[in-house]
Amino acid sequence: MKLSQSTRILNKIKSYPKYHLGHGVPNYKLARIALNYTMRISDLRRDGYGIVAELEIRNGKATGTYRYRLVSEPK
Repeated sequence: MKLSQSTRILNKIKSYPKYHLGHGVPNYKLARIALNYTMRISDLRRDGYGIVAELEIRNGKATGTYRYRLVSEPK
C-alpha cells in the first residue's frame, strides 16, 4: 500500500535528525515528496500536528530555504 503524501512528509520530519545543522527538514526535500508540500503541511496541522517553519539565514541574509520541524503531536 502506498503511503499518502502527508504521511510521507510527516515520516520525513519525524525521522530527520534533531542534531542536524538547521534542525529541520529543508523545503526542497519536502518538495521531492509533494510539489504542493505546503498544503500537506496544512493538512497535518489541521490534524493536530504542531509543525513550525523557520527561514534559514546565512551571513545575515535569507536563503529562501525554510526548515520544517515537529514540535508537538495530537493527543
